[in-house]
Amino acid sequence: MLANRARSRRGFTLVELLVAIVLLAIVAGGMMGIIVRQQQFYSGSAGVLETRGSVRDGMAMITSDLRSLSPSKLDIYAMGRTFIEFRLNTGAATVCTISVDRKTVTVPPLVLSTNTGLTSWISAPQNGDSVFVYDADTSANASDDKWDANQLTAGATSGASCPNSTGFTTTAGEAGSGWQVPMHDALATTVQVGAALRFFRRARYQLFQASDGLWYLGFYDCLPTRAPACTALEPVSGPYLPAANSGPSGLELTYYDATGAVTTDVSLVRRIGIVTRAQSRSIIHTPGRAQGYYQDSLSVFLAVRN
Repeated sequence: MLANRARSRRGFTLVELLVAIVLLAIVAGGMMGIIVRQQQFYSGSAGVLETRGSVRDGMAMITSDLRSLSPSKLDIYAMGRTFIEFRLNTGAATVCTISVDRKTVTVPPLVLSTNTGLTSWISAPQNGDSVFVYDADTSANASDDKWDANQLTAGATSGASCPNSTGFTTTAGEAGSGWQVPMHDALATTVQVGAALRFFRRARYQLFQASDGLWYLGFYDCLPTRAPACTALEPVSGPYLPAANSGPSGLELTYYDATGAVTTDVSLVRRIGIVTRAQSRSIIHTPGRAQGYYQDSLSVFLAVRN
């Protein structure tokens, strides 16, 4: 009886333990394989989505900023296959009042109860920004209306007076919340209250290689009163294919004149062909496609304003 009880309490044999360990290893290995493949799938999908987003984000920024260019008015400073330097439109406003010396104007607040949007800019104009003032010269000997170039001698400051009597503001709060804009040159006597203002500064898009070895669409802007005049080139979208003078390049800009011929004269540009080619940061592992870097491209023809 005691021997039977001892046999009933006997543990697993060595062979049974080895079989259990082998089966457990097989199951665990299969599960790990599934987990690794899932991680590769999600990582690859994220890389594909990032690449597709990069190529579209870059195209959206470039076309938005270049659409309003007037090359015949020398809005393009320099251009090449992988860069363009141009006059960037940073905002617009309407003249509310003009000082006695005609060197300072005020413009309405950014937000009005009438939602008319008479003043709008990316950021408040800074010292050194360029400004074009609409001059609707109606005198008998005037050839046509025009835009007079000027420059700010200081940044725009809030808290200026834009009286309700001008019709641009309707409340006391709005009347005391205008912006003061000081200019270098006195406005022409033909410039009147209600004239349009357009603010600009020099800017550049360029494909460049960053410190991580990857290529990005970079951007900087410039002010003559800033030291250094231009900001450091900052990546705004990417990574892209490397820059190339021939063959596929991460950014390709082609400039056409009115006849459709390619031109290198900045004043003759009437259409810009833009191609962006983005590339994933790392090799993509996804089922159904060969392992490798994922690439996506987008091509647009942009008609500029003249």
